Amino acid sequence: MSLRCTLLRAVNPLRRTRIAPRSFADRPVVFASRAMASDANAQKVILVTGATGRVGKEVVARLAKEPNVVVRAATRDKGDYAKSLGAHEVTNFDLTDKSTWAPAMEGVTHLFSSTQDKYISEHMEFAKWLGEDKAMNERIKHVVRISCFGADTNTNQYDPDVHVSR
Repeated sequence: MSLRCTLLRAVNPLRRTRIAPRSFADRPVVFASRAMASDANAQKVILVTGATGRVGKEVVARLAKEPNVVVRAATRDKGDYAKSLGAHEVTNFDLTDKSTWAPAMEGVTHLFSSTQDKYISEHMEFAKWLGEDKAMNERIKHVVRISCFGADTNTNQYDPDVHVSR
């Protein structure tokens, strides 16, 4: 089993998954909330930021196969590609343009956030914005944030035939 598959299974926001403890006072890391377990049959609208990137495209493709899930791909300009991966909806989303945030988050119940290193300050602003909206906090049941700082700079060994699954 590849690391990529293990990682995506561990962060799948639709399954109650527990992985081994990794410090933080030896507490297990739990990626699924109890609220999701009680609403297993309720429809979920999952916004995937970075939907056409290395991680996002795999998340879109896998989540699109899950029952009771609407996958909304957040992209600036690759809507057709996101649809070809399995996205049910495509929305304009740009971390550098705050006017795109509210429309993209409308009706969202789950968020999978993946962005490039260069947008970390913009992502921090987006996270702060999410936290300040009480109505959105009531509606959003689960958030997954993934970042591989520095991964985009280690391209000297990147081989598309080995490292790309879609």
